[in-house]
This record gives sequence, structure tokens and C-alpha cells, in this order.
Amino acid sequence: MAVHALKNRLLLGTAILLTLAGVDAALSQTPTFTAPAQPEVVPGQFIVKFRDQAALSRARSALAQSDFQVVGTLDLINAQVISIDPGADIGALGSGLSLLPPYEFIEPVYRYHVQVEPGDTDYAQQWAWPKIAAPAGWDIQKESPDVVVAVIDTGVDYRHADLSGNIWRNPGETPGNNNDDDGNGIVDDVHGANFVPATPTGDPMDDNRHGTHVSGTIGAMTDNALGVSGAAWKVQIMGVKFLDANGSGTTVGAIDAIQYAVEKGAHIMNNSWGGGGFSRALQDAIAEAEKAGILFTAAAGNNNQDNDVTPFYPANYDVPNVLSVMATTETDGKAAFSHRGATTVDVGAPGVNIRSTTPGNKYDNFNGTSMATPHVSGLAALIKGQNPDMKSAEIKRLILQTADPVPALTGLSVTGGRINMEKALAANGCAAEPAREAYQEFFWPERRTFNTNSNVVSVPFNLPHPMYVDVTVNGSARRTAGSGTTTFRTGVYTGAEPNVMWTGSYRTNSFTANGESTHLSSEYSLRLPAGQYTIYWKLWPSGATMEFDSGTITVRAFPCSAGGKLAEMVMAAASSVEVASAEPNGLITSVSSAGQAERFGNLTVRIDEKTGESVTVLENSISGSR
Repeated sequence: MAVHALKNRLLLGTAILLTLAGVDAALSQTPTFTAPAQPEVVPGQFIVKFRDQAALSRARSALAQSDFQVVGTLDLINAQVISIDPGADIGALGSGLSLLPPYEFIEPVYRYHVQVEPGDTDYAQQWAWPKIAAPAGWDIQKESPDVVVAVIDTGVDYRHADLSGNIWRNPGETPGNNNDDDGNGIVDDVHGANFVPATPTGDPMDDNRHGTHVSGTIGAMTDNALGVSGAAWKVQIMGVKFLDANGSGTTVGAIDAIQYAVEKGAHIMNNSWGGGGFSRALQDAIAEAEKAGILFTAAAGNNNQDNDVTPFYPANYDVPNVLSVMATTETDGKAAFSHRGATTVDVGAPGVNIRSTTPGNKYDNFNGTSMATPHVSGLAALIKGQNPDMKSAEIKRLILQTADPVPALTGLSVTGGRINMEKALAANGCAAEPAREAYQEFFWPERRTFNTNSNVVSVPFNLPHPMYVDVTVNGSARRTAGSGTTTFRTGVYTGAEPNVMWTGSYRTNSFTANGESTHLSSEYSLRLPAGQYTIYWKLWPSGATMEFDSGTITVRAFPCSAGGKLAEMVMAAASSVEVASAEPNGLITSVSSAGQAERFGNLTVRIDEKTGESVTVLENSISGSR
């Protein structure tokens, strides 16, 4: 048997309008549970490759009898580009394919884009993003609009044109009314607070430049045709100022800043500062942040020392949520100024010649572990956005486990590596948790019948973060009215109407006699992003009335792959213009005009849950002459 395999992700983007019938399911369980996101396609368009020029010529006449339109010919590969109304019933797709002569494969027409790289004017000067695989990471997750990053620093220019849209807004404060609306002792703390004065104020405006530069790396407004790009394209930056115009602050100010960020619901704290001796008070404050699940990123220091020998605080505090960051160069070496520490410094990130925002709608290049740390904070914000339930220890572990080992950094940090955004974001969603299940089972003792497009059963479920989802349907039905051979189709869909079929869930079968019972089943696996979903199992007979006995639809969600299981889906049966008949083995036999008998089976998609890779296979063979 010749097997022609095309490695692709097959997405049938055909919208289908079906009549709502049957009974929607009640959720038996409400679980709190993305293979990669499905590729973008041109709706309703497909490329069909034929075996040779002769088959291509025969296809032209066959297509004239179908609902397809030919919109292009790819002579180089003996293929045609065909189109069908995206609003057509899925049966039109199957019927059209059945008219075609033998073909090697059919696949959607995909849309391609350059890998996500922002259109910001200074992006080309930001060497760090490609180095840490940010463009590929942004293909997975680029926004975390609900995540709050407290920049504990010299403040932030919250009016900067490249930051203003990503500045945190205190929901309990009314701006400009000169009142302490939220009752925290600080008047008009709309975008953060300033703990430099003896009496804190609600204005964290940056009078140094440092905090604004840090903020831009974490979350400059990205792909806005302006300035620089941030790690998180959408995020909430909370300005918490405790360092003055000269860049100096106190332990008391630092603790006040931490307390404010904890009370106001920050998820990440960026701390690009350090010095002084060990402070039990500051350590305890950081421990309180850890109890609140907040990650505390900290700059390792800029005096080229070994933190294992000479501790540098706060990076050296032995609290689980502290993530100490060293600075690396464009060639993946340790920055000459950066501190190191085989047991006390966790990971490296770019920290040399880093371009970012500065006050007054300006930009500049800075060096330092201060510049390395916000790269990690921004990545942490994206991870938190992917999986809001993750705590600081889990985020930290994920960042360290997915770091790229770098020879020049071996022995200089816990990981001996530099962060990798793509790896971290791709690996996220695999927190230790059990699989979840949602299902609905039905029995119809009244022997309900279907003779039109119908929703058989549905099940709703919720994914609070990306998970692997496996959908299985099973049931039995018999034909109660009809004559000869009649067909029916079933599939798993994402909506009642209008809706789109889940890739690979399409099934066809036939009845040859009334009273004949058949088993109905379908399975599909994929990785879905967070969100609310309802999955529908649908049935549509052709020229017959079907009676359902029972059916079950089960949705199982896994934090990680279910072990690389291949889910196999039959997409459509290949057929021929001349003669077609089903054989017991499920293959279809067609006889060409030359009398050559050809057997070829179904177009099948196999999806590997572990990698998300799909393989499209059309099975066909020559069996001899008749």
C-alpha cells in the first residue's frame, strides 16, 4: 500500500449552518481544567494534488459537476486550487470529493506571515528579543492584560506614549479628586505610589530614568509603530517608587513598596536594585510576598563579584520566590560587570546595550543586571497570563527549567544558562494537576428519530489555562425509514449554529436496511487556550430517518500531553467519477476508464498530542485489472 504523507496541520475552516434539534446536555461536572493554535487558512479553499496530468485533466470535468469552483492550477505539482462556499453544508465537501479522480492529498490553503516581530520603530535595535527566542514565544503568548507587574524602582513615566496604555489603574481610586478613596492612606494613588517622601504620595512619576527604562522592557506598548517592544505586549505596570532622583532608597521605603504591591494585587515584583547588608525585616517582607504567590525578580549586581562568596541583597535572600538574574551579552557571554554565583544566581538574561523607554517620550540604551531582570519579569508575566493559577515557585521553576544552557555561563549560575521565552511559554500549562472530565450521557426510551440536521448532545466546560483536550463520542442508532443505501454523517462541532467542525471529527457511514443498527464514534485531540467552550456532537442523515438509542460525549482535559497518543480522524473518502463501491475492508474500489481497478481508502489525519504535529495520509493502491 502506497502511503502519501503530508506533514501539516489540517484545518477545515468551513462554516456550517445546522438546524438546532435534540436536547442540549446538562453538565455532569464543571471542570476547571493550546497542540498549538490551529493555523490560519483561506476559508473554503483547498489544494488537491492529482497523481498525474491525466488525472488532473479528468478532474476539470468532474469539478464542473460539483459544488467546487476552480480558482487556480498548480501545474508544477499537478494540483488544482478549489473553492467551496464557506457557508455550505459539510456534506457538499464530501460529495464534491467523491466526484474527483484519485488524488494524492487535499489540504487547506494556509495563510503565512512573517514570524511575529513587532513593527516598533526601534525594534531592530533590540538585539535581546531574538536572542531569547521572543518572536517564537510571542507566537504562543504575547499578552497578559490581567497580570500586574510592580516595578519597585525610581518610578515610571506613566504618561510616556509607549507605556501609557499598559499602566496599571487602581480600581479603588478616583483620579484628581484629592481624596483617599480606597482608604489606604495615600491620596490619588491612581497608577501607583511614591514612598520617597516621609508622607507617601500617589504620584510615582520617575525623576531618574531607571524605572521607566525597566518598565519598557517589561511592557512597552508593542507593535504600535512606535519606539520599542516589551516582553508582554499587554500588561499592567504598577509604579512603586522608593528610590529617589539619585537612585537611592532605604529598607523602610523598600518594605513599604512591597507592602503596597502586595495589598494592591501585584503578581510579579521587579527589583532592579540592591546593596546594603542582610536585613531580616526586608527578608520577612519578601516572604510575605511569597505567601501571596508573588514572584520577586532581583538583579544579581554589577560589581563582577561572586554572590556565593559575598552576598548581594535582595538577590541573595533565601526565600523561594526570589529569582536572581545575571546579565549576558549579545554573544551569550557573562557581561563583564555582572555578578555570578553557582548556587545563588539563578539565570542569565540580556543586560548589555538594552534599548528601552526613558521619561519624556524618549529612549536610550542602558547596561546592567537592572536591564536583565525585566526581561525575566516580562516572561514571568506572560507565563502568569497563560496560567493564572501558577504560583511564584512554579513560575520560577519553569523559567529555570527551560533556560538555554550556555557554555560560557557554565558554573556561573544555578542553570548555567540564559532564559528562552519560546521554551518557557511552550512548556507552560503542564502544572502538576489531575486530568479533568466533563461529559453527558443520554438514553431515549421514547426512541427519538432524526431526519434532518440535528444536535445530538453537547457538553460545556471551562479551561482556566491552556490544556490538552480529548473529545470522544459514542452511541448507537438504526435506520427506521429509507430505501437502498443511505448515508449519514456525524461530527464534533464548536457551536450550535453557525459553527465550525473540529478538524478530523468528520465521520461518514451508511445503512442498507431498515432496523440495521450501527455503532457511532468519533475522537479528536488538540490543545486549546483558556476559555469557555461547548462541544456539540451532531448528526445529519441523507434520505433516511434514524432512531437513536443512546449516546455519550466525553471531554477530558490534561495539563500535559496524554503521552503522545495519536488521535486518528477520517476526513473524507476518496472516490472516482466512473465507478465506486465499498468493500468489506472499508476501502473504496474504483474502476478507471482504462479498466484498471484501483483501491484507495480514507484521507486520515493523525495528531500527536505531545508535539502537536499532524500527518495527513491518503491510503491507496493498485490491485490489478478487471
